Amino acid sequence: MTDSTRPAAPDLRRWPGDPDQFADTTLCPACFSRLLGVTCGVCGLRLDVVAATDLLAAGMRVRDAEADRQSIITRMRAEQAAHAAASERSGVGTATRPPLEVPVAAPPPAAPAAPAAPPLPPDEDRAPDVPDSAAGPGATVPTAPRRSGVQVLLLTLGVVLLSVAAMVFLFFAFVVADLEMRSLITAAVSVIVLVLAWFLRARRLPGTAEGVSAVGAVLLVLDAWIIQANGLFGADRIDAAAYWGVALLVVAAVLAGAGVVSRLRLPRLAAAALAPAGVFVGGIAIAPEGEDAMGLWIGGMAVALLGAASRFIRPEPERVIVRTLGFAGGGIALATAAWALPSVGLGTFWSFLAVAGVWTVLLAASPSWAAGASGWRVLASVAVGLSVPLAFVLGIALEGETTASVWLAPGLAALVACAVAAITRIGAVRRDAVPALLAASAIAVVATLPALVIALTGLGNLAADVTGLRAVSAIAPRGLPVEARGSVLALGVAAVALSAVLGLTGRLRRFAAAVIAAAVTTALAAAVLMPTLVAAAIGLILVAAVALAVAAIPPARRLRGAIVVLAAGGIPAAALGWVVGHSATGLWWWVVPSVVALSIAGRVLADRIAGTAAPTVRVLHVVAASLVTLVAAVSYPAWAEASGVPISTPWDAPAFLVAAVATLALGALAAARGLPTDDRVSAGAALFAGAMIGSTWLAVTSFTPWAWAPAVGLAAIGLVWVRSDLGPMSALFAGGVPLAMLFAGAGISVDLDAGNVSIGLAAAILAAAAVALVALPADPLLRRIWGIVAGALTMIAAVVGLSTSEPSGEAWLVLLLLTPVPLLIATLFGDPIGGRSPAVHASWGSLALGVATVWAWPGGRGIDGVETYTLPLAAGLLTSAGLLIWRRAVPETTAAGRTALLATAAAVAVLPTVALAGDSELRTLVLVATGAVLVIAGSFTPDLLRGVPIRRLVVATGWAAATGAAVVRGSAVATGEVSGLHVEFWPVLAFGVGLVAVVLWVRDRVEPLRAAEAGLAASLALAAIPTVLAIAEGVDADLRTAVLLVVLGGAYVLGAATRSRPFAGPVPGWTALAAAVVAGGLALALRTVDPFDLVTIPIGAALVAGGAIRMRRSPEAGSWPALGPGLAVLMVPALIADWTDPSLWRLVALGIVAVAAVVIGAVVRLQAPLLLGAAVLLVHTVAQLWPWITLLYEAVWWWLWLGIAGALLIAIAATYERQMRLARGVIRTIGSLR
Repeated sequence: MTDSTRPAAPDLRRWPGDPDQFADTTLCPACFSRLLGVTCGVCGLRLDVVAATDLLAAGMRVRDAEADRQSIITRMRAEQAAHAAASERSGVGTATRPPLEVPVAAPPPAAPAAPAAPPLPPDEDRAPDVPDSAAGPGATVPTAPRRSGVQVLLLTLGVVLLSVAAMVFLFFAFVVADLEMRSLITAAVSVIVLVLAWFLRARRLPGTAEGVSAVGAVLLVLDAWIIQANGLFGADRIDAAAYWGVALLVVAAVLAGAGVVSRLRLPRLAAAALAPAGVFVGGIAIAPEGEDAMGLWIGGMAVALLGAASRFIRPEPERVIVRTLGFAGGGIALATAAWALPSVGLGTFWSFLAVAGVWTVLLAASPSWAAGASGWRVLASVAVGLSVPLAFVLGIALEGETTASVWLAPGLAALVACAVAAITRIGAVRRDAVPALLAASAIAVVATLPALVIALTGLGNLAADVTGLRAVSAIAPRGLPVEARGSVLALGVAAVALSAVLGLTGRLRRFAAAVIAAAVTTALAAAVLMPTLVAAAIGLILVAAVALAVAAIPPARRLRGAIVVLAAGGIPAAALGWVVGHSATGLWWWVVPSVVALSIAGRVLADRIAGTAAPTVRVLHVVAASLVTLVAAVSYPAWAEASGVPISTPWDAPAFLVAAVATLALGALAAARGLPTDDRVSAGAALFAGAMIGSTWLAVTSFTPWAWAPAVGLAAIGLVWVRSDLGPMSALFAGGVPLAMLFAGAGISVDLDAGNVSIGLAAAILAAAAVALVALPADPLLRRIWGIVAGALTMIAAVVGLSTSEPSGEAWLVLLLLTPVPLLIATLFGDPIGGRSPAVHASWGSLALGVATVWAWPGGRGIDGVETYTLPLAAGLLTSAGLLIWRRAVPETTAAGRTALLATAAAVAVLPTVALAGDSELRTLVLVATGAVLVIAGSFTPDLLRGVPIRRLVVATGWAAATGAAVVRGSAVATGEVSGLHVEFWPVLAFGVGLVAVVLWVRDRVEPLRAAEAGLAASLALAAIPTVLAIAEGVDADLRTAVLLVVLGGAYVLGAATRSRPFAGPVPGWTALAAAVVAGGLALALRTVDPFDLVTIPIGAALVAGGAIRMRRSPEAGSWPALGPGLAVLMVPALIADWTDPSLWRLVALGIVAVAAVVIGAVVRLQAPLLLGAAVLLVHTVAQLWPWITLLYEAVWWWLWLGIAGALLIAIAATYERQMRLARGVIRTIGSLR
């Protein structure tokens, strides 16, 4: 209810406007004002007494009684409405019966009001109407008229526009005023706003008062800025930081006082935010000029101390704001402490200690852990943990020499971390010390990073030695940085400190892996930073050996993560030692065997180290030993040459040596059946990879004598492995033996005089396919792998044989050797022709290769006629199809394979000749005649013969020959080919053949009937191509465009008008329309047609005519889908031309067409012509009148138009209901149109 504006009375009593307020505990039960406490602020009634419960119960009884009374009234009105309805049905008018008036007595007050209580205004004395949702359907409840939201919006917009027009003058006055006047205006507004906020709070409107007080707070700050900017009271002579520090504190004090006096929350919140800001800026002002870091440091610490005092602030939000800003200030002080005291001895040390002291005060003043606000104490503890070690690291360690700082900085940080860890053992401060310990530990880790960087530098130095960037001896000094020893010492100190911290906190056993990792890191750094390469190699090998030995000790396996850490340190150490061994000849001969020995030792100790992961560890070590051995074979020739050890050809070739060693090892491994299975598989896989890589390299380079020997050996040994009982190895060699045979064939062909590599490859692949029939077991997986690899190699060999880089000119021989391969591959899976396995389809590859052989043979013999190639090949394909039809069973439905083969034969016979029809009219006429004969003859053939759709194939072949040849020839003539015949002769001929084909198809009712529609559509679209090309060339483009689009539009209209197939289907009609759109769009895009109306008018007219026919045939069809697109094509482009290309005849025609559309739409009651014509007519009219509209607008000031618009909106809002009734009537009328 509305807030009262009268003063409080000692015994004020009121009657509520809503009975539910009797039970509302947020309102005073006497005066029904909003309660802000246990005592009403208006009438002074206290509710913290026992009688208040009885008063509430009495109010609930009054509310329930009033609800019963309202339900009785509702029931009475419902009975009256039912009686009136019955009277109307019986023919008795209700107008002759006067309504019965029932007086309603006002509810009595709960208690007699005191004489001193002021009377209520009439609107508060009167009980409001209470609608009852439970009333029957006959009951009506009068409701107050509601204003429409749109009407309110219009009225608001009008008022806003008028207000903007009026405020222009005020803004102009403020802009031209001087500084003093602006200051006075702002000050006056500030006073008004603050007084208004107090007044609103006094009138019991606290929400509005809070919002207004926010504006007052902003204006106070703005007043302070104006005073300083205008130099009032000598403010311009004071330092800016000092002024703003004092100003913000004064504003904060004023706001705090205003908040206390007015009991508003927002001024107090603003004061809590501005006071720390003032202290911070004042602290900056204390620092000497140019010492910005010192100012930030002082200001931050001052704000932090103010935040520590926030515990004495009672309201929680203000306390949180001050504390939050205090923590932020402490963070600023911590961030700037390193530069705060640059001219003081050990200034960094003392500045960080001061910050640590401030954060300690904050920690002490923060809420206790029992209060639940643990985040404050965690942040303060972390800051203390950062400040103290930084004081030692940045203040003491880094001010000394670099060689000492490398180990002194992490040492001091580690010492602090240990001290904090010891403090954690004190129960009273344990929870506060844990975050500080984490922070101090982080500083210690960061302090150790330079040592790690130096170790990485030593690693880079070692990498330069290994890669040969520097020619050094194995015993020569390496030139390490002077801080190398200090970095190792730092890492060692860090490892000891880590163990100490974990021991003090009782987590040493849980995190023992971290201590081991630190120790391993120190050992690796010591090895990497050894003074000579020999010492580095020895150190790395020792680290790997010690890690392996420790991992094998039972206590190490019981420590969580220890094995992983030892592996992560030992394996890289061994690998790095192996790399270092290749940097000097004096190291390789013993380092490489040592690494192999470590791999073997790891394989032997795998069961003791890994437990459940022992199989994986064994496999990894066996693979590592195999790979190291293979790489040793690769590097042996280079080492022998550098060491002066003689070695003969071809063993001096690394690829030959690794291939030979791997092949021999594979042979020995195949014979060693007593070895464990996983060892044989892992070693065999690694050796197989080495043998394949070496053989591949020998085949690619092809300059090493006897390069084919390892491949031959690998193929022979592979045949043994293929039949072994090890499934993975059998699968590997099933794919590797064909490759090895391929490499062997390539190598042997290179060694032969004038050998042809392509022929060698083809012969090797043929041998691989033949060997598979006798050498492979009956395992389907192995046969599938062998077949896939052989098939892929067949395609590669065919590409190589057909490559122009092959100078032999005998590509046909290569293809001939490859022709049986797909058939042999299919034989691996059963009968290559009648079998049921999907793999038998590979035999079609032999047909493709045979075709390629026939094509390749006459390639270099000067035979140019395409028919010489195509017709014999087509005859061969037809023969193959006949054999398949004869050999295989007759299916009940269409057989896809034989049908595809016959279609391929027809395509080979026809399509190449069709493609060349553009060069010869004789060839074109022959093709057209042949195609016509086939189309007619097709009507006498059966639909299906032994699973082959004969009629479909014959008709399709004839249609493709005739239509394709005519279209190709017509397109050639259209693009400039000399001919005695007109361009359109050929597309007419093509369309005629297609028309005959589809008519015969429909006449005989051949299924599918839709094929006739598709054929007619394709014939129509193809027949349009030559004319479209002629239009694109610009040859009589206007005439051709008009005729072509009229013909295509007529075809579209014919499809809509008739119901006889094949013309009545949707496919021909839409194809004709699409062809017209494409042709017209191309003509417009190439700008070969002018004007564009030659394109839009035929298409639009066709769309309108087709739509009109559909509407006449289907009464339920709407005018928008039927006539909308056509009308849009007719009128919209011309409407756009009003701005782009205005022409008098088009402007007049557009107006006539638009008026005609509107008239026809109104007369025939069609929605699309009426609305679209009206829209086009309106825009067309505006476009013609636009220059005069522009002149009128520019003649008046812009803000006057705003005023006019506002007045117009207000006028519309005033008559909104009448306008809406008229609009709804128009909408209903238009909506009723078709």
